[in-house]
Amino acid sequence: MVLSLRGANPSVGSSSLAAYRAIAMLFCDEHSQPMELMLKDPHVDADLGLANMRRFIRQHLRNSDEDSLEDPAPTAAAGLPASGPSEYSAPPMTYPDFGPTATAPGPHVCSGPLCEQLSALPAEYHESVIAQLTQQLGGVTPDSIRIEKLTMSNPRLVPEGTRDTLPETEERRMAEFEPYPAAGMGFALPTAFKYPPLPQGHSRFLRTVGSGTHPLCYLESHPLSNPPPYVAVSYCWDPASPPRGMFVNRESLSVSETVLGIINQMQAARMSTGEDLLLWIDQVCINQADPDEKLDQIYRMGDIYARAERVLIWLGPTADRSDEALEGLPLLRMQLRMMTDRLAACEYLPENAAEMVNAGLGQITGRLFARPWFRRLWTVQEAMLARKRVVVCGYRDVDFDMFAEVAREVMAYGSLDVLRYPGGPEDTEVVRAIESFIALHALSPPEGASLEERLEGLAMMNFRVLVEDARHRMCTEPIDRVHALMGLAPPEVRDYMAKVAKKTQDKWELYAEFAKCMLENDHELRFLSTAPSNSRPPTLPSFIPNLLSPPVFTSPLHATSVFCAGFSPETQFRVHDRDITTKKLLAPGFRLDIVAETVPQTAFTEASYHNRTVPDLCANPSIRDWEESCRQVARRAFNLTGPDEFPRHHIDVLLAQPAAAAIDPALQPTPETPPGTLPAAVQAYRLFQMSTRIRDEVESVLRAGIRPIPQDLAHLEREEAIRRAADRTPGVWQQGLEKEENELLLRFVNTMSKMCFGRVYFRGGKRILGLACSGAQVGDVVCILYGAAMPFVLRPRADGTMELVGDAYVNGFMTGEAIHWEGRGPDEMFDIR
Repeated sequence: MVLSLRGANPSVGSSSLAAYRAIAMLFCDEHSQPMELMLKDPHVDADLGLANMRRFIRQHLRNSDEDSLEDPAPTAAAGLPASGPSEYSAPPMTYPDFGPTATAPGPHVCSGPLCEQLSALPAEYHESVIAQLTQQLGGVTPDSIRIEKLTMSNPRLVPEGTRDTLPETEERRMAEFEPYPAAGMGFALPTAFKYPPLPQGHSRFLRTVGSGTHPLCYLESHPLSNPPPYVAVSYCWDPASPPRGMFVNRESLSVSETVLGIINQMQAARMSTGEDLLLWIDQVCINQADPDEKLDQIYRMGDIYARAERVLIWLGPTADRSDEALEGLPLLRMQLRMMTDRLAACEYLPENAAEMVNAGLGQITGRLFARPWFRRLWTVQEAMLARKRVVVCGYRDVDFDMFAEVAREVMAYGSLDVLRYPGGPEDTEVVRAIESFIALHALSPPEGASLEERLEGLAMMNFRVLVEDARHRMCTEPIDRVHALMGLAPPEVRDYMAKVAKKTQDKWELYAEFAKCMLENDHELRFLSTAPSNSRPPTLPSFIPNLLSPPVFTSPLHATSVFCAGFSPETQFRVHDRDITTKKLLAPGFRLDIVAETVPQTAFTEASYHNRTVPDLCANPSIRDWEESCRQVARRAFNLTGPDEFPRHHIDVLLAQPAAAAIDPALQPTPETPPGTLPAAVQAYRLFQMSTRIRDEVESVLRAGIRPIPQDLAHLEREEAIRRAADRTPGVWQQGLEKEENELLLRFVNTMSKMCFGRVYFRGGKRILGLACSGAQVGDVVCILYGAAMPFVLRPRADGTMELVGDAYVNGFMTGEAIHWEGRGPDEMFDIR
């Protein structure tokens, strides 16, 4: 080992080993716990284990006048390669006298580069360390500490049988917490290990043989077509994770503290269970300095995660009572299900029920869902391709399906009140994370699926959903927006992008080629609906999504399978007239209408997306006002002037029929009903209107003093009491409905919110009504492209080309009716750029 101490007195460089030993001994007095060192001296065996390390260094403290130390008797190390040395004889060692032992730790305020380099040690020890180093440098304080290279001269370990084996949970708990968190106590090490070339079709796997602050492992190369049993890890790369070090094939390797913690946990589990599985973790098993190898292994990750015995989903170390949260997931699932069922059945539910759940298990579970793994892009394919998935947080683990069930119950309840915690992320971020997790679970191959079934890729419809969801997730490299999903891509997309990736790593070229490939293999052009982005560089064509930016917030009506606006048997051949390049999209179709009037979305916005319980939606005055504005636009579209004249098509637009009927047959647009009765959708709409107006009516009555303020609110100030009483009125009113009426209202409100979120209500000049994407303006053209599932809104440019604004729902023209409509425009070729 070489330890470089940079200071004003370089003549004492020969004392560097003694200085490093001084750092170690600061942790070995009778008043503090020792730090486990992986390397004590070039001639001394590596990693004697924590108990033996303690004895070893304390012996030095008791016998500081001795000049040598005999090496322990040789022992065989379980799991080491056969090439390791079987005998060992250490030459005598001499240690210079470096004065008194460590000073007692005390308060210390970190400052300067030395403290940064000692960040692996608790702050209270920094002053003692700096004092010892200053003494070794002849009274001059060093300005830098740098370990240049570490190599183990002997890899033998104390056999595991020298201490009792503990149950797995206890073994892992000790690895995480005692005596210090091992992953957080190690020094950063340089990379001395040199990766050998990786044979074609192979991957590397890690064999762990020791744990601690700088664990020892061996890398093995095996053909991926027939690897030995192994466990793959899905975790979140954290740029802020402090650098640490480990030994690979006896050479030092720089790794993050996150990876160090994972390896220690896996080794602790192996020691307890005796399970001898290899480990695959990308930061160690892939040569990160070789771009060719990285690209090759990236396109093999589908194989790597699909062939693993199981995939461990690492959420991070134990923190914020995460162990209690994992243990309490079954109870939380039961509580959420009970609350949802009682709301649906109009049964009594305490007003503070959500608050009680939140105070119990809700907040600590919310902190789990806020962990970065749920928003990381690479974790999608890692979890979806696994044959078995286990969620691990510190020393605790839980089945993946249990997490998914709790996530579904949260969304079914419809409010994040149960999960919020002080200082937590924005509600929209949590909703996105939970919805993405549910989608990931739903799109995964069924349990028991064969390896071939898991590797065949998703169908195009499901892959589109995944690509859109991926734009909300995090990744470090912009090109990974494409690469990270290739393990799940349909074969034709995966093969095409593998060839493109070898030619270019420019992100914009990669995005354009990916969009071209998707559109060429998506005859219904549903992928085109995902092109609108919150931000877009001016050089990127409007039909290519900016994968660096989240998509424009809008309801995903393009995912509805019943829509086929541009399809008919006699025009299906027109899809072959398309010309798609990375610069332009030429597509045949016709103009349907021009946008004449719009109502911007002010009710079902991204800010309100997290709150979808019926009482909350009905109590929201912005929903009442937005729906009233839309109804007036519908009346103008059909020239309805009488006070009792009502446009029935307006209800169909709010429900995006026939999509609502496909989800819930009870909401059919024109069901057969007995004489004198109203269709269910109309009945539901009237209940909705009553619910949105009752809050204001109660507020007016209370404010006028016609009725007294409820007794349980009388202690509050008058204005606050009136507001609270009015806010809870829709919930009380809903509980008074008949069960059938309440179920109908629940279906209507939930369906309307799903269809209208982020959508602009509009009318055209030819009596058409619809829901357009965000950003649609008066003067935009509503078009039908042959073969496309959705109508599209295009904006004409001065040069004759068109800018894609987004897709649209047009009432009455979603299943091919527009093709034979007399009011449509002539066929033309749209040049979208």
